Amino acid sequence: SRVNLVVSKGLPPVDVPSLVGKSEDAAEDLLDSANLEYRKADEKHSNQYAAGEIISQTPAAGTSVDQGTTVSVVVSLGPPLVQVPDVVDMPLEDAIDVLTEAGFKYETYDLVGISPLDRVAKQDPEGGSMAPRGSVITLAIV
Repeated sequence: SRVNLVVSKGLPPVDVPSLVGKSEDAAEDLLDSANLEYRKADEKHSNQYAAGEIISQTPAAGTSVDQGTTVSVVVSLGPPLVQVPDVVDMPLEDAIDVLTEAGFKYETYDLVGISPLDRVAKQDPEGGSMAPRGSVITLAIV
């Protein structure tokens, strides 16, 4: 007698969600809901993505894969740390040039209410310390 067999092709494939720019927790949740596995492959500094955000993923978003497939991600460590220049006792204009050339932003305030000398009296963070490129250095002016 004749027997009909039906062979399963397995679970239907799923599309890989976009994880770039999302937090690790959000990425894991998205992959869980799509029946995909999460794997942190690497961590790198990034000027574009904050620490803990996904920089890239493999396979790419929109790729159709089998359920249970592992998606590898690269996670941002945030901007690279660079040494803060010491600009204390410099004329404000020179200090601004030094800071912007080193990749920092700045804010100023008058230390005693007026600043007739237009010089940097204090800075925060201090010169010689490490800070993310693009961060703000606060200058007290006298």
